[in-house]
Amino acid sequence: MKQKLFSLSLLVATAVVAFPSQAATGSITKSASAQIVTVYSNGTALPSLAALRVASTDFPSGTLNKSKTLTLLSYTVAAYPKALTDSVQLCYYEPYKSSPALCIPVTSGSSGTTTQFNTLTFNSGAYLQVRHDFTGNPGDSLQPSRQESVTWDYSY
Repeated sequence: MKQKLFSLSLLVATAVVAFPSQAATGSITKSASAQIVTVYSNGTALPSLAALRVASTDFPSGTLNKSKTLTLLSYTVAAYPKALTDSVQLCYYEPYKSSPALCIPVTSGSSGTTTQFNTLTFNSGAYLQVRHDFTGNPGDSLQPSRQESVTWDYSY
């Protein structure tokens, strides 16, 4: 009998080690209309900024206080075809911070994924800013090609 109990205990312990509990996962998608921008007489323009924010209501009920880890960020950014230059950055802001924790350059009009933000704090109050800096022909009205969007994949 002791041998059977020992064998059963060993089997259960092996199963726990071999099949650890998996973290739950979630995904949050946000989108925003990119701004229409007018080029000044000197060929410059104000930057176009889109802030895509994570709110507490974006998380499943009962998970707000759980620790979360960003696993992948997917993005789609607009292009401004009439711009002479369009330098784009994705800037990640940790929850309730006023300065970006990290900015990375991306190609205008592109879609992609990155794991560069995965080591940063992710929870309600975090946001991604899509920043376009332009030059263009004086007087031009720069129209975006599409909406900008972000999807945060995370575990908790």
